[in-house]
Amino acid sequence: MARIAVIGAGMGGLAFAAAMRNSRHDVIVYEQANELTELGAGISLWANGTRLFAEMGIASTVLRDGSGLFS
Repeated sequence: MARIAVIGAGMGGLAFAAAMRNSRHDVIVYEQANELTELGAGISLWANGTRLFAEMGIASTVLRDGSGLFS
């Protein structure tokens, strides 16, 4: 088990932290903002990107809460 520090709680940082935590690593996320808020921005993901959701164990949550995903 490794101890991992992630600098930045953006999409990439949080996805990486979640994947490493699911691999049983000790992860700490550092973020300068006092709170995390929605920006209102949209993203697009190709099939290889969405397959990672299943590996990370969050596919059902993304399908439930996402808009227009996997359609």
